[in-house]
Amino acid sequence: MAAAANAQLVLTPDRPAKPLATALEINSDASLSFAAARADTAGFARAKSFSPDDGAPEAYWARVALQSVADVPTEWVLPLALHDVSAVLVREDGRMERHRTGRGVPLAERTFPVAQPVAIQVALGPRESAVLYLKVAEPRGSYATVSSPIPVEAKAFERSRRRSDLFQGLFAGVFLALAFYNLFLFWSFRDESFLYYVLFLLFSGLFWGVSTGHVFELFWPQTVAPYEALQFFALAGAAVMYIQFVRRFLDTRRTAPLPDQILRALLVLWVGCILLGALGVWNLAPDLAALTSIGILTTTFSAGIAAHRRGFAPARAYLFAAVAFLALGLAYIGLYLFSPTLQASIGRPMLQVSMLTEALLLALALSVRIRILTSDKAAADIAREKAEATAHALQETDALKTRLLGIAAHDLRSPLTGIVGFSEMIEIETPERPDVHDMTSAIRRGAQRMLHLIEDLLVTAALDGGRLRLNRRPTALAALVADVIDDYRSRADAKQQALSLHHEGGLALASVDPDRCRAIVENLVSNAIKYTPYGGTVRVELASGAEHVRIAVRDNGPGLSADDQNALFQRFRRLTPNPTGEEAASGLGLSIAQQLARLHGGRIEVESTLGEGSVFTFVLPKGEECPVAVAPEASCEPELQMA
Repeated sequence: MAAAANAQLVLTPDRPAKPLATALEINSDASLSFAAARADTAGFARAKSFSPDDGAPEAYWARVALQSVADVPTEWVLPLALHDVSAVLVREDGRMERHRTGRGVPLAERTFPVAQPVAIQVALGPRESAVLYLKVAEPRGSYATVSSPIPVEAKAFERSRRRSDLFQGLFAGVFLALAFYNLFLFWSFRDESFLYYVLFLLFSGLFWGVSTGHVFELFWPQTVAPYEALQFFALAGAAVMYIQFVRRFLDTRRTAPLPDQILRALLVLWVGCILLGALGVWNLAPDLAALTSIGILTTTFSAGIAAHRRGFAPARAYLFAAVAFLALGLAYIGLYLFSPTLQASIGRPMLQVSMLTEALLLALALSVRIRILTSDKAAADIAREKAEATAHALQETDALKTRLLGIAAHDLRSPLTGIVGFSEMIEIETPERPDVHDMTSAIRRGAQRMLHLIEDLLVTAALDGGRLRLNRRPTALAALVADVIDDYRSRADAKQQALSLHHEGGLALASVDPDRCRAIVENLVSNAIKYTPYGGTVRVELASGAEHVRIAVRDNGPGLSADDQNALFQRFRRLTPNPTGEEAASGLGLSIAQQLARLHGGRIEVESTLGEGSVFTFVLPKGEECPVAVAPEASCEPELQMA
């Protein structure tokens, strides 16, 4: 029934009745012992709607005269893939049988409760004649694709359905097995290729479950199933997941940049198709989706070729898997666009076989990826073990270096202390020998520089070994800073520098280790004097805030470049500026000061402009406001564990 097969036909009662044998005749075959004698109806006019209006169905009637030419009773299944069909079979003796079916009729309400095909079942006696009246309701602009209702003998139909159910069960079983297996592989390797493959299988399985009607028989027997929409969106999901699978599996961003850009554009087009479907523009969405699918098949195949040419190992396996699906898929789309009747009869099994073949071959392709991932994981494990062994060896070497450094520094400090003491005794014992005094002064200065360096090395070793412990107590920082300035004033005077202290805010209290805190301030003041030119200024500012105490040492020296500021707290790094009085610099002072500041929960901040000077600020958390305790002198030597 070509008229019933076209969802865009509506009844126009004002036209005169006329026979439409070519339009309404049921395809007959003498071997089936079933024929349509005649079918008359009113004229039909083609609707002009681009998309459904209010969704209200347009109804029309058709009358079909039936004649059985068999000598025995026969039963026939009449496919009618329409929205809503109310049928009345009037027999020769006047008996009437009522049937109802259609896509818009719940499965439980159909007299022939089979989801696919939508049909009615007619029983005729030997050479019996009957008239079948059909009242058809079909929404305007619907997506229904209806084939001619070729009668099928009921027994033959049941045999065909059993074979189809067996094939669909095997098809669904293979898809589910592949999906669960590759989901397990995804959890094992955390490779997105397996996840996209699983989603591709699930959407594809949903598409075919909807297409064959088994999904509706299982889940929607009591309600109207959204057949066209669910089928379309399942296909859209499968297409999107397939694109993502190919992009991830072939790493197209790296191996096939141009096809990758095209695939991203096709993703956008598929989003457009989905939006058209959501808006109900079914006259355009399926055709645009079909054309987009052609682009997907050809582009993914070209991406595989490009990746293979670049030597990407999994590409060969992918191409082997894609060939069968590409050929049969293009054939299916061609049938959909140019021969819907032939597509309805052979398209579904052809595409299902091609999709099942590709799914199995893609699983084999993923096995190649498993071998690559396993090999990469093994190589990564070996590299990690080597790195861990190297790191362990470096840690042991560093620990040995720290121990040796502490031992050497400790053993050197005693003789150097003796050298300083003996040089002083020589000066006392030879008051009349200025030349000897010059030599002993040089010896003493050199020994004191070495002692200072050894003290820095000992503190560094203690910090690295985590053996330095702070002896915290509430301390008045103003007195501590003033004490440091008094100790360094003679050095500043020797270089004609103005060294001053400025105190802002209230009483600056902090819970600190006085000796370590003093070492930090001494380092900042000493560096400012060391690098500030003769006649310059060094200003120490002490400010007490609500939560922090800030000790800033400001100078008008040469300033620091960006590179120097980046390397400022690194050990043994010599900076661009040179001491203005040829003072010695070990390259450890600021590194130690920053580590000590962090042990106190604070930090040292730097602001410097090249040619204008620098500001080093020691930021220290305030302690509780408690009575000030004068700390006894503590040893500057950190606790060391001698090997």
